[in-house]
Amino acid sequence: MTLNALSVMLAVLIVSVLGKKKTSNSHDLRRISQTFSRWLLLCVSVAFLITISFSMFLQSQLSQSDTVELLKLNIEDVKADINDASSKNLLELTKTVAEDISDHKDISNEYLSELKEKYNVAEINIIDKRGIIKTSTHKDHINYNMNGGEQSEEFLVLLDGETKEFVQEYCPTASDGSIMRKYAGVALDSGFLQVAYDAQRFQSDIDGQVIGATRNRHVGENGLLIIANEQWKIVSDRNNNEGNNITVTGLSIDKKNIALEECFTAEVYGQPCYCMYVLSEGYYIVAVIPQSDVEFSKDLSIYITAFMLLVVFGTLFILVYMLIKKLIVNNIRKINLSLSKITGGNLDVVVDVRSNEEFASLSDDINSTVVTLKSYIAEAAARIDKELEFAKTIQYSALPSVFPPYPNRTEFDIYASMTTAKEVGGDFYDFYLLGENRLAFLIADVSGKVNFFYDRFKVLTVISHRFYLSVIATI
Repeated sequence: MTLNALSVMLAVLIVSVLGKKKTSNSHDLRRISQTFSRWLLLCVSVAFLITISFSMFLQSQLSQSDTVELLKLNIEDVKADINDASSKNLLELTKTVAEDISDHKDISNEYLSELKEKYNVAEINIIDKRGIIKTSTHKDHINYNMNGGEQSEEFLVLLDGETKEFVQEYCPTASDGSIMRKYAGVALDSGFLQVAYDAQRFQSDIDGQVIGATRNRHVGENGLLIIANEQWKIVSDRNNNEGNNITVTGLSIDKKNIALEECFTAEVYGQPCYCMYVLSEGYYIVAVIPQSDVEFSKDLSIYITAFMLLVVFGTLFILVYMLIKKLIVNNIRKINLSLSKITGGNLDVVVDVRSNEEFASLSDDINSTVVTLKSYIAEAAARIDKELEFAKTIQYSALPSVFPPYPNRTEFDIYASMTTAKEVGGDFYDFYLLGENRLAFLIADVSGKVNFFYDRFKVLTVISHRFYLSVIATI
């Protein structure tokens, strides 16, 4: 069973490995296919173990039940053979006695006693149409009403005009329950004739039939049948132990503790066996089957069941895995691929996964989100452009823009401009007179390039004999 479970898990792992696609991940999270396959493997494995455990329990119960039924079936077959043989012999003998009676005019008790000795039977009775014994080999039975006991009452069917013969099983007599006999009857014009075997004659008459009943019989593959008389002397045994006590086989049956038709265990001919016995026609019929045969049959059934479950659960796992992978995992990968392009900046990508309603709805939602995002971005861009334009106006308004700035001063000329790379720049300049002969100017540059201009302005000292240029500040 362990090997079967491991085989299932191995097959599942192979499928999950074959189902993987190599992807480069920047994190240690498992993919949904890996997580799903592992949980599916766990669920399938648990279901397999539970099912196979239940199957093993059920097979054990069925094996015990089948063993009991097999023992009963073989016993019933032998009982039927013995009963048929004894019934046939006794009925033929009863018909022979009836012929003798029909040829004899004066039928007396003495004549019946002669026939009893002649045919070596236990009892002969002649019953009239009222069911009363009129003539018998036993004087105590004369005038006995056959309705007086359950055993004797069964023969009254011979008075219905339709039943011509009747054979009864070996059983206690109605007159004395301690006496075991087998009766047969045939209908006569004036009633019916009844002939009985006692135990000794009955057994001597059919011992040959009983011996043949077990010689070639097998219970299962290696089981056997043993027939013993009421003293537990073996009458028929496949191992030629006739005449010995049944204990020679290893059996020791305690009738007080082991009931008829009860399955019990015992060691028979050195093998642990399941056994059952019944009493039929004065014989004990014992059916024996080795436990190894039963265990082999049970194990074979379990192995076949386990193999079928392995095929079923393995196929179920593969189908569910491939179905989920096709319907869910692959579609999620398609959506993730589209989302990767979107997050990479390509807002023109359209997600189009429509294998089922849920993914179609998800695709529509993503596409709607992207459209909304694009509108927000467009609005934000327009607002930023507007704000930058406003900032540009403010920035330019802070700079000198009228040239020449000092139209009355002819000793120098000055011009300045700022051209930004974008709407708003990081530069600033200004200039103004410090008295009549001095001009100060200011240059600011957030990039740090102002030193370049300052180094050059240091060489300018005097523009004219009356006008000096001074750098007031640089930033």
